[in-house]
Parts: sequence; C-alpha cells; structure tokens
Amino acid sequence: MRFQAVIICVCFGIAVGFPSDMAAEESNVQDTRVKREHSDENDHDFGNLGSATKAYGFGGGFGGSGHGHGHAHGHGGVGYSIGSGLVSIAQGAADQANTAIHNQHEAGGQAAFQAKNNLAQNAALAASTAQAALAGKQVIVSNLEQQARDAQGQVDAEALQLAQAQRAATATQQSSQHAQAQVRSLTAALNAAQTNADQATRAAQEAASELASQTNMVASAKQRLNLVSDQLADARADLEATQNAAYRAQAAAQTAQANAAKHAVGLHGGFGEGFGEGGFKGGFHHHY
Repeated sequence: MRFQAVIICVCFGIAVGFPSDMAAEESNVQDTRVKREHSDENDHDFGNLGSATKAYGFGGGFGGSGHGHGHAHGHGGVGYSIGSGLVSIAQGAADQANTAIHNQHEAGGQAAFQAKNNLAQNAALAASTAQAALAGKQVIVSNLEQQARDAQGQVDAEALQLAQAQRAATATQQSSQHAQAQVRSLTAALNAAQTNADQATRAAQEAASELASQTNMVASAKQRLNLVSDQLADARADLEATQNAAYRAQAAAQTAQANAAKHAVGLHGGFGEGFGEGGFKGGFHHHY
C-alpha cells in the first residue's frame, strides 16, 4: 500500500506542475502583447516523468521458485508520452497476478494452503498497484485535455487580435493615400498636407509592425496547440493500454481469490474469514 501511495503522489505532483507552466506561459504572452515585441518562448517544458517512474519491481518465491520484474523509463523534451512508465507498472502488476495463479496450481495438499493464500494476497496487491497506475494516467490525460482547451482558446484570442490589426492597417493605409492626394491637389496647403502625410505614413508603419508581431504570436499559439494535441493522443493510447492491463490484473486477482477460497473450504470445511464482503469484492473501481 505504501508503494501505491507513492505512485499516486508522483502522478498528482506532475499534474500540479502542468497548470503552473501554463499560467507562466499565458503571462509571457500577455507581456508580449503589451510590449508588441516578438519573442520565442519555450512552450514545451513538461518535466521529466522518467525520474518519477525510474524503477518498479515485483519479486516473490514459493516452493523453491522465484520471479522478479523491473521496468525503467526516462523521457525528456518533446515527442514522448507523459506518464508512460505507468503502463509498464500496470502490465507488471498483471504479470505478477498471473504468476501467482500459476504458482497456485503447482502448490498442492494441506501444507501448501498458506502458500496459496499468500499468492492470492500477492495477486490482490498487484491489482491494487495497477489501479494506482490507472488513476495516475487518468490525472495526466485530464490535465492534457485542459491544456488543449486552453491552447485552443489562446489561438482564437490571437486570431481576433490579428483581424483587428489587419483592419487597423487597412484604415491607416487609406488615410495615408488620402493625405497624399491632398498634397497633389492642394498646393496652397502643401505644408499642412505634407505633415498629415508623414503622420499617416508613420501610423501605417506602426500598424504593419503590429500586424507582423500579431502574425508571429498566432503561429506560436498554433505550434503550442499542435504539440499538446500530439501528447494528448499519445497519452490516450497509453491510457487504453493501462486500462486493459488493470482489467487483466483484476480478473487474475479474482481468480486467485476463488482458488484460495475453494482450497480453504476443502481443508477446513468453510474457511472464509479472510475473504468476506470487505475483501476483494469492493476493492476495484474504474474511472473514465
């Protein structure tokens, strides 16, 4: 149970880190919009989940045999699935549960009852580990979905700003043309018309600079959306694999429980205190 708690804490730690990164990025975008200066932001720092799921192992031996499994994953940068180590944890838990069932079949007689009972408990622990990994993966997917929604909202906002900048550029360009026409037609007011033309030209240049800056901001927001969308697709695929492994682990644990209970009834005429209604039956819940 202590190991499952560690897995959940790591997953929620990763989930808490995502909103802070998004808030910092939105603050940078707002500063850029006020200053109207183009800058490239590093929009894809999602941390290194590999350090959180560096190692996971199961070990156990009964009747002169032992089995152990270890998995390690580390990722950094972009183009990887966040929390992919949880898939290995769930699959390892399913393998451990199936190994427990196999060892149960090899044990026989009254002397092997304790070994079968221990194997059933080991299978239940493996199923609980798979459930913890599934919960962690669901948290990661939920956070990525929220980031995708936020990124889409940012793209829409920047597109609106781009449209406004385009209208302003058109208006100032028309003003510049009108001022130039006044210079040609009103010779008597040449000085005043020339001043207006210069002012309109400067305004057109500023509007053009604003348009270029806004175009770059829209491109940056779209790049951010594509990155998060790719990671969300990978995380959803891993979630499906994790759910399948958790289902297999649960089925194996229930089979092991039934085998242990059946053997207990055969040996003691009804041994059931360790597997009551508060045992395995209420221990598995799936979230979507």
